[in-house]
Amino acid sequence: MSRPWTEAEVRLLGTKPDYEIGRLVGRPGKTVWAKRQALGIAALSPLVRRWTEEEDQVVLSKPPSEAAKLLNRTEEAVIIRRNKLRRRLSPEQTVRLLSPEEAKLRIEVPRYDSKEQEEKMRFVGGPYAPPLVPIGGWLKCELRGMVQVGGYSNGLIP
Repeated sequence: MSRPWTEAEVRLLGTKPDYEIGRLVGRPGKTVWAKRQALGIAALSPLVRRWTEEEDQVVLSKPPSEAAKLLNRTEEAVIIRRNKLRRRLSPEQTVRLLSPEEAKLRIEVPRYDSKEQEEKMRFVGGPYAPPLVPIGGWLKCELRGMVQVGGYSNGLIP
């Protein structure tokens, strides 16, 4: 049977996280949680501070560094909130994933730095297909001897 709660202990409920109050008053955190729930006292949310309408107006009207100082928040948090608010205000401008064909058209990667490199990388007797060996299997390499297959890629073969 546990000892009764004192007035001072009850006043502490909801002012700090349950586990911390438990350490202060010498009770398990679960017991503190149960008492707080039974009395209908809301839990303290120390890690998250909700955004208010006034803060949202500041975020949208000021530069991120200035808004962060005014709101006592990090600049990164202000930037994230600003982006979220802008997406909510203009949903037609949401980010759309590219199809593989669109991505291929947008990506332009130079394959070779010089003609010498192109000649060095030229396929002989290609196109090639990967060997019928699973990842983790073993292959014989002319240069290295027996090597274990670590994975496959679409990279160039020298």
